[in-house]
Amino acid sequence: MSSYAKSFAMFGLVFSGAECTVEKVRARHDIWNSIIGGCVTGAVMSSQPRQSIPHRARASQMAVGCGGMAAFSAAIDYYMEYME
Repeated sequence: MSSYAKSFAMFGLVFSGAECTVEKVRARHDIWNSIIGGCVTGAVMSSQPRQSIPHRARASQMAVGCGGMAAFSAAIDYYMEYME
């Protein structure tokens, strides 16, 4: 339970930090902030070294994490903002 709590806290910290930073830099509030924040979060969370793997495999793992989390963030943000 402690491990899941730490992972979820790390996820929330990275996502909220990335999204707020992107929003501050872009000076806009739109869906792209969530997409970029999700991409950063997916890449960071999938790059955690649980085992030793080659750099190319780590890069492809981060790319898949980035794409998956960006798509999830876009879907959730779209649902929360535009579906009433």
